[in-house]
Amino acid sequence: MNQNYLHLIYLIRAALGEKISPSKLKNADFPVLYQLSKSHEISNLVFYGIENLNLKLDDSLYQLWDQSKEQFLIKDIMQQEECKVLMEHFNKNQISYVLLKGIILKDLYPTTDMRTMGDIDILINQQNREKVKTIMEDLGYTTITFKKNNEDIYQKLPVHNVEIHTELFEKKSLYYHYYKNPWKHLTLKENSTTEYLFSKEDFYIFLIAHFAKHYFHVGAGLRNIIDIYLYQKEYAPTLNQEYIKKNLKELELDQFETDLLSLIDIWFHDKKITPKLLEMTNFILESGTYGKQENFYYNQMKKYKNKRSYLLHRTFLPIKEMKNHYPILNKCIFLIPLFWFYRIIITILKSPKRMITELKNIIKK
Repeated sequence: MNQNYLHLIYLIRAALGEKISPSKLKNADFPVLYQLSKSHEISNLVFYGIENLNLKLDDSLYQLWDQSKEQFLIKDIMQQEECKVLMEHFNKNQISYVLLKGIILKDLYPTTDMRTMGDIDILINQQNREKVKTIMEDLGYTTITFKKNNEDIYQKLPVHNVEIHTELFEKKSLYYHYYKNPWKHLTLKENSTTEYLFSKEDFYIFLIAHFAKHYFHVGAGLRNIIDIYLYQKEYAPTLNQEYIKKNLKELELDQFETDLLSLIDIWFHDKKITPKLLEMTNFILESGTYGKQENFYYNQMKKYKNKRSYLLHRTFLPIKEMKNHYPILNKCIFLIPLFWFYRIIITILKSPKRMITELKNIIKK
């Protein structure tokens, strides 16, 4: 493993309370580590590791890192207070909702500001979309997108970005069918008439599926692995593993989860790395927080024996994927040749630049 990445992982472990010998950071390139931690949006978490180990930095770098930590600390307080405001208004207006991802995961970290988040993510019922838009705008938010896909995006400067989801995955996602009715995976919170929760098992399954969505598309970074590590550390002994394995198998993510847990053993418990997991490690560490577009082509090309097979797949999507894109095919499968042709024409008309970029990347591989 690249030495800088190894040092970054040691600092993460130190931040999370593990006893790490400062000698493991001997000859660490801290300016590089700062940039790496920024690319994964964990610079404040890593700085806690530096402080816990009493490592000496150049004054200017120390001030830069300390300033970053303070900014995320303030942002964390503001986001959590804003989330309470949103919940209060949703409760008052009898809008059913569930908090997703970061706002829940924060509580697993030694301090909540260690788990940064770009957005507050909330799932609501489709029929409440207009009511929520009114609430958000009354609270001073600007509507960035509305009814363009499965999420509406709102922004209120200086720090608040809120994504209001009506579905957990887009129709084109491989995981859409499993989560087509997300509410069947949720239960009403005790003493609430509006807030719903995942069970501990279902939250974990969603965590894996959400990570997989990014990983197999454009890549996903370190923060996702830290989330899963801390979730396992907190809840693994009490989780119904049989239920988890059964549902991950339905999602075709059982082997992916096995690999992730092996990766966590390597990173956090010093287990021996294998060539397969080294490749996975490098892919995650080089992805940054939200991945890179070139990773999409890398992931796709890995699935096929040659460029011709890949191009055929991209041009003529499998029937299962076509049905997700065009639900009418569930009833009229004989129309699939027509819809293959329709999809090609629409792609040429709507996304010519993306198509050219993809072709260039395929040629490079």
